[in-house]
Amino acid sequence: MVKDRTVAVVVAFFIGGFGGHKFYLGNNVAGVFYLLFSWTLIPSLFAFFDFIGLLLMSEQAFQLQYNGRGDRRIERTLRYGRNYRRRI
Repeated sequence: MVKDRTVAVVVAFFIGGFGGHKFYLGNNVAGVFYLLFSWTLIPSLFAFFDFIGLLLMSEQAFQLQYNGRGDRRIERTLRYGRNYRRRI
């Protein structure tokens, strides 16, 4: 399933305290922990920071992290560093 950054941000804002954004992004184990400990309100604090992180994350970084695809140049830079050169 292809994940959308805007949907992830909205889910993190509204039901992030229950782990909804973790389930949406495919991290089911973390989602269960958020759900189990939601009565402590600690997951709500974590979800707020996740919301800010998703909001500030670039679209390319989101695609690479959660969908496993993105611009090849950005992917090479993130993987090998700025000075990566392709050998011919």
